[in-house]
Amino acid sequence: MINKRSADTDSHKELSTAEKRESGTRVQNTLLAFSAFINLFEVEEGLVSLASGRKVQEDVADDLLSVERKDKELFESFVKNRLKEKTEGFHKPLQRNKTNTISSLKKETT
Repeated sequence: MINKRSADTDSHKELSTAEKRESGTRVQNTLLAFSAFINLFEVEEGLVSLASGRKVQEDVADDLLSVERKDKELFESFVKNRLKEKTEGFHKPLQRNKTNTISSLKKETT
């Protein structure tokens, strides 16, 4: 038996009305999903959580922006106290840099 669709050379599965409608629905759903994202270039001053799109609290933003400076201070203290002056044991546990992060806020509020 000959399939009517295979005999018709001008017809293709994706050209059917139902397929066009379904394809259009998928495109609309994709566009709707993208429109829900925030444009990070249009955000006011300050840090923004990429996950939620909300502005980060000032104390958390200050901590995140000062991480590099704090880590450098801890490194310099390590070199001075453990390698140069040897006032602390080399294998003594390191002091942790306790920084407020976006995820630490999430844990407190949940």
